[in-house]
Amino acid sequence: MRRRHYALDGVLRKWLTEPGVALFYEGQTVAEGKSVDQVTVMNAHNEGVTLYLDVSDHLPVKKTFSWRDPTDKQRNVEDEAYDNYRVVQGIPTPYTVTRFYNGDMSGQRFITSVSYNQGISDSQFEAELGTGQKKP
Repeated sequence: MRRRHYALDGVLRKWLTEPGVALFYEGQTVAEGKSVDQVTVMNAHNEGVTLYLDVSDHLPVKKTFSWRDPTDKQRNVEDEAYDNYRVVQGIPTPYTVTRFYNGDMSGQRFITSVSYNQGISDSQFEAELGTGQKKP
């Protein structure tokens, strides 16, 4: 649930439209071996996400956020790195997404195929009854 709340599309689509949001430009730096602009987005609940945007094409290179563990009150940092962008149907899409938890790699996805706005038939959403009959 925490990753969903801090997801890149949620920050860009939801947080930026909410009242009380603040953007902090923190200058240029290097992230994932690329020259990037560092921007922190803070919402009205004092939650922040730092985005690292490629200087040349402004695509996200990395996203990071931190939170305190309610049990031991220690600060935890979660990062997500985006790489291997390819244009699919006019949309730059990262084909490699790597997640880090407190500096250690916790997961990595290698996407092999992407398509956007594909029509899905209504039959995909029909539930089957236990007898193999379709529910009307």
